[in-house]
Amino acid sequence: MIEGSEKSAQAGVLACAITGIDDNTVHAQSPDLNPVDYKIWSIMQERVYKTRIRDVAHLQERLREEWAAFNHGIIERAVQQWRIRLRACIRAEGGHFEYQL
Repeated sequence: MIEGSEKSAQAGVLACAITGIDDNTVHAQSPDLNPVDYKIWSIMQERVYKTRIRDVAHLQERLREEWAAFNHGIIERAVQQWRIRLRACIRAEGGHFEYQL
């Protein structure tokens, strides 16, 4: 099981590998408002780690492979859920809103 900062670091690697955005431009976001954190990463993580990862280059390779095979309908649903989450966050004035979902 991956915990805390290691999970955040791996999510950053995922975001950079998928988008091509330099790691220095990726900033921490609320995981409750980030579709990569609340939906996509858990699915990618499960698929990527079916194979034992040898090193960072292999992790990047596995991420790209799984992203290429990823069902983009999942992304569309995550973005739709993001809108719902964003509205709930606004109603909660930036406070905890998970209970409203």
